[in-house]
Amino acid sequence: DAFAPISKFKIIFPLFLILSFLVVLWLSIINIRKNLVPISVLKEGVKRIAQRDFSKKVSIASKDEFQELAFAFNQMSFSIEHKLKTLNAKAEIDHAVLSALNREDIIKTAVSHIHGLITCNVCGISFINSNDVSQGSVLYSFEKEPGSILSKTFQIPSLEYGKIKQ
Repeated sequence: DAFAPISKFKIIFPLFLILSFLVVLWLSIINIRKNLVPISVLKEGVKRIAQRDFSKKVSIASKDEFQELAFAFNQMSFSIEHKLKTLNAKAEIDHAVLSALNREDIIKTAVSHIHGLITCNVCGISFINSNDVSQGSVLYSFEKEPGSILSKTFQIPSLEYGKIKQ
């Protein structure tokens, strides 16, 4: 009679041990899947950025560190896209300056690329006449018509020219 509980324990303990192992395994699989899904979403986002596709944002709504990581990833993606656009615009402007001797072509290229980089209603470039330092001109265009360049000349007061010269 004294060993009867031990004989029942010998039967129940292995079953309890197997059941505990299965529960731990099941919870582990759930936790691993919970972590792998956001990682695969971020991995796909990295692939898109590598292909210079910035059109889709990474979306993770897990209310944990992965959601914060996705938010930071999207900010980084926006920053990279803006910097690439800026570099491409600078390269196009440099190309226009080096390949065209026509001032109008250079200005049209510069102004149209600047409109693509920043949000503005009017974009312009100011020049000071090298022959007459008291005279300057502004070549500008409106956002709605970036191809049409308008011009306006202006007089520079001698006090102001002294500040510009410095």
